[in-house]
Amino acid sequence: MKCESVFRWVAVLSAVAFAKQVNVSSVEELTNAALAAKAGDTIWVAAGKYELPSSNCKNDTFVNSTGRDCGLLWIGADGTRANPVVLAGADPANPPEIYSVDVQHNYGIHVTGDYVVLKNLKIHSFAKGVVFDNSVGSLMEDCEVYHTGNEIVHVRDSSQQVTLNRNFIHGSGFDVAQYGEGIYVGTFNKGWASSQESDRSAGFWGENASQHRYSGYDWRVNGTKITCNVVKATTAENIDVKEGTLDGVIQGNMFIGDSTNYNGEVDYDDANIDMKGASWTVTGNYFYNSLEQGLPYYNSHFRYFVEEVVMPSNGNKSGSNIGKYEAAVGYPVTVDKYAQKGWCDESTGDKNDCAESKNHVVEEVREVRNDCEEIFKIPGKPIAYSAANPDISSSSAGVSSSSSMAVSSSTTAIGAVGAMREIPHFSAGERVVIMDLQGRVLHSGNDGAQFKMKRPGVYLIKIGTSVQIVRVER
Repeated sequence: MKCESVFRWVAVLSAVAFAKQVNVSSVEELTNAALAAKAGDTIWVAAGKYELPSSNCKNDTFVNSTGRDCGLLWIGADGTRANPVVLAGADPANPPEIYSVDVQHNYGIHVTGDYVVLKNLKIHSFAKGVVFDNSVGSLMEDCEVYHTGNEIVHVRDSSQQVTLNRNFIHGSGFDVAQYGEGIYVGTFNKGWASSQESDRSAGFWGENASQHRYSGYDWRVNGTKITCNVVKATTAENIDVKEGTLDGVIQGNMFIGDSTNYNGEVDYDDANIDMKGASWTVTGNYFYNSLEQGLPYYNSHFRYFVEEVVMPSNGNKSGSNIGKYEAAVGYPVTVDKYAQKGWCDESTGDKNDCAESKNHVVEEVREVRNDCEEIFKIPGKPIAYSAANPDISSSSAGVSSSSSMAVSSSTTAIGAVGAMREIPHFSAGERVVIMDLQGRVLHSGNDGAQFKMKRPGVYLIKIGTSVQIVRVER
């Protein structure tokens, strides 16, 4: 699997040529732009540091009537598949830092809108870094999320088809180690709740969700895709997949169960992945763990790569809300047997596919080329991506034929490969960012009046607030 950018810059930017492009460089501008966003808008966040104040809590209308933690940057606007709401670092080579000074309260970015894209951001020092609630079709890509009090990223409350692609997720549990998962999908069955009174009447709600809709969260979180991420330094599992979640994919990631703990607390990372959902596929991942003392990534607590856990924990599914829900829908929504030998059991009843033969266990090597065709460099060096350099023609970037036609009609041919050429409509002193179709920065600065295009293909050129699409021919 080659983890090319899920966010098709050309397809999106050509589709929203007349949408609003907002440049922000202060906390106030960032907050106001997120609150005012509409389908098709792109918010370009300048490089720099953005400390979000706790007073921003009042903006998060999704939760502010419940007394729960809120998002200090709330994106509640709905995009569409063709015209998403985009929050992106203006210079991917120097992503902005969005942070707070309190790891005990509140989320960094709270996404409750549909088709929201987060790209090229650093998000850190919150209770939770990024939370998707009741969001459909959203994407977080090329972000670094770290240093959280509890879990780092949570996909929750009936979110559907959320994708986490090519992110660096690390450093959890600085407040409560037990809740320090890297990625958390769904809701513990005791906290199941929904907006449907019929769900409560049928007995699907959990015992801890007896008051109102937001005393818990909707468990039906389906179609989550977790691809090409690095997840490490978590005080609980790298990923916790909860009961009631279905049809997810975990592919091409690097998981490091490195037994991190803080404040003298007992470590809870006995597995890379806790699997309690059904119909999940876990394939092509790299697992860095060792039970042998003295080897890298030694973890005395480690027992499983993928731990299937039967829920509820007392084993009495038939008398639980899980059993009642399974009986109502007529298909499995959780695992049917405990994990065997560190991996999923061989039962097909829960339709989980997470066999050892389809993944990779590594103990000693320092560098691997994984199924994403990217090189992950791991400690003692900092973890970083060194992406392969595929052909950047529109076909190799995976742009559909209809998108390619739309782009071709709006591109400007600027000559042959290898020649120094003038960038169209460039004024001296303006900042120029030149990207390939996968969003990688090829040139950034105020000296972009001339740029040597080394390969034929289509390029994106951002000058000030405008984005141009140019084609270099052979």
